[in-house]
Amino acid sequence: MGGLYLQGLGVVQSDAEALKWYLRAALEGHPAAQNNVGYMYTTGRAKLNAGSTQSSAEEALRWYRKAAKAGYAAAELNIGLAFFHGTSVRQDLVEAVRWFLKAAGHGSADACDKMGVVYQHGWGGPQDYSVAARWYRLADERGFPQAKRDLFTLDELFTKQQAESVQRVPIIETQR
Repeated sequence: MGGLYLQGLGVVQSDAEALKWYLRAALEGHPAAQNNVGYMYTTGRAKLNAGSTQSSAEEALRWYRKAAKAGYAAAELNIGLAFFHGTSVRQDLVEAVRWFLKAAGHGSADACDKMGVVYQHGWGGPQDYSVAARWYRLADERGFPQAKRDLFTLDELFTKQQAESVQRVPIIETQR
């Protein structure tokens, strides 16, 4: 029901009603609903109670953590993104990678793509185009639409890097 109210499908769109239904399921321990409550706080579609000392981002992270305890990949990805961007937590690329790996292990194609980005740029670990390509391919196999574009971009970078390394090789003249 929360999704119907959130998107206005067959009902009048209402963020408040969506949150009410998501919270009902979330409090019963449903990880998808917990993640959706987090999403509503992340996007500003859920409002904190007056007098709350937490930020919406902190509240979102609290709900994502509940869902992640159940191994819910989307929540693990969202926690990784919070660490990646430093949203409500200190930016920590190593911790972001740890959460992306968890999400990828639970089937998240988006997390596989994020791992490709991490290795392509060397964020939170070494830069390695071949490892990045493997992650992008896995994201593509799992149906992540951006992965093909990321592979194409990586291929262009890799080709440019190869060309530059060839230009740096000194020419050795052979004796005749």
